Amino acid sequence: MKPTAMTEKEKTPDYSIPPKESLSSNSFDSNALNEYDEDRTLEAKSLVKKFTIYSFGFGLVPWPVLDVLSITGVQLKMLASMSELYNEPFSRQFARKSMASLIGGIGSQAIGRGVVGSLLKFIPGLGQIAGVVSVSMISAATTYAIGQVFIQHFESGGTFLTFDPERVREYYEQKFKEGQQVAADLKADSKN
Repeated sequence: MKPTAMTEKEKTPDYSIPPKESLSSNSFDSNALNEYDEDRTLEAKSLVKKFTIYSFGFGLVPWPVLDVLSITGVQLKMLASMSELYNEPFSRQFARKSMASLIGGIGSQAIGRGVVGSLLKFIPGLGQIAGVVSVSMISAATTYAIGQVFIQHFESGGTFLTFDPERVREYYEQKFKEGQQVAADLKADSKN
């Protein structure tokens, strides 16, 4: 028997995570119940929170370029940790491409603020202060959003190879906005 090619629908994971109540009902597919692991999801959210805090902290690095390299490293480490948690092979190359596609999709305004914030760090005094605040806020929001998108992606059976940034663009933007609030909370906590 000749193997058949997978259809586009079969290649693309289902991004919907069923509500907890439906997972325990008798009408739900028991295979999906086995795939959904509440403890794993909580651990993934904990990873996102931890790496969001790290990203916020590295945004405070006063040296331009070093801040961006550090933040990118934190985000890649977060995705590597999540890959391990979900027993998915990790590829730095696919992770970088996925992150670039997502971040590029939030619009030039947000990216511009991050770049300007990093460049402001070249200006002694107020420029450094403004740059540090700007970069730490944007990096935390971005890290949070990337993490939330990949929780959803991995929970729905996706891998780095099946990741389609266009399918999750709207969800990413929603989580980026949530991430801005998370970053504001981190900023407020750091003042105390």
